[in-house]
Amino acid sequence: MTENTRRKKAAGNPATREAAAWFARLRADDVSEQDRARFEQWLAADPQHRRAYAGFERFWTSSGDYAGDRRVAEATCDAARTAKTAEAEAVARNVKARTQRTRETRRRTLAMAASVCVTALAVVFLLLWPRTNQTYQTGIGEQRSVMLADGSRITLNTDSRLRVSYSENTRTVRLEHGQAYFRVAKESRPFEVETGNGVVRAVGTAFDVYRRDEGVVVTVAEGTVMVTDTVRSPTASARAIPEKAAKVLHAGERVALTHGAQLQEARVEAAPVERSVAWLGGKLMFDAEPLDRAVAEINRYSTQQVMIGDDRINTLQMSGVFRVGETDDFVRAVSDYFSLRIEADGNGNYVLYARPTS
Repeated sequence: MTENTRRKKAAGNPATREAAAWFARLRADDVSEQDRARFEQWLAADPQHRRAYAGFERFWTSSGDYAGDRRVAEATCDAARTAKTAEAEAVARNVKARTQRTRETRRRTLAMAASVCVTALAVVFLLLWPRTNQTYQTGIGEQRSVMLADGSRITLNTDSRLRVSYSENTRTVRLEHGQAYFRVAKESRPFEVETGNGVVRAVGTAFDVYRRDEGVVVTVAEGTVMVTDTVRSPTASARAIPEKAAKVLHAGERVALTHGAQLQEARVEAAPVERSVAWLGGKLMFDAEPLDRAVAEINRYSTQQVMIGDDRINTLQMSGVFRVGETDDFVRAVSDYFSLRIEADGNGNYVLYARPTS
């Protein structure tokens, strides 16, 4: 199926038109709680509704080149205004013409007017809809959440980059660097995250993947995932992966894949899920974490860096909860707790030293 054919087919899909109407209505100035409740009911009524609406949300929030496009903005505003004004305008015209119309005629007038504006929004959306191959990234200290066309949601942590590529048989994401949390929508195609150290496969689950200097850590919050060291062919089935070449993780488990090591050498262990995904709430949680590791985590979220100027303090055990990006608070807490000396370098960074013993 060609791209034009696919878009024409989508434009004629009732779910697409309804999604366009809801997308516009929820952005209207007079949207009510009743509107939101009806939207949630519509969303839950059919998986096609969720996928269609996710497409509009993905377009609006993630297609940076077009999110502010005048045509899109005008079409959205027109569609939103239609639901409020079309019937009133029809009634005004009727009064002026001194003609009597039935309730059914007014209803059809409203529906036709709304259809025109909603169709305009749908056409603009489909013409500008980004391809299935998308790249998402965040800067230092930035976090970003995107919803994919299938309803899956990805939240990127600070300084992260990934590429999304969907085909008829697979949903593939390549995490190039950084950290991302995946909440996968259930469907027949497997959802795969390639990391360089292995491939994480899941259907309908939630998990965290963190690419760091020494390797990759996969933490499962919900459901089950399979970690392999083999990239499967797009035409192969999930059963093509030998069970002995995979690690199966259930909710509350994690596995660390070290660069250069064999997958069989990796050990599945109980995961501190709350700490692992605390960044989703803008926090970092440490429980007896070596100071050098805690410092490395803090440094991910700010250009203002913390450095350790004395190797003797690397292994001090750090515990506590800190807001991401709040480097000053972290340094003050660490220096007070361990009685460390703080110095500033010429670039505004902090350097930590052990105080001399008397």
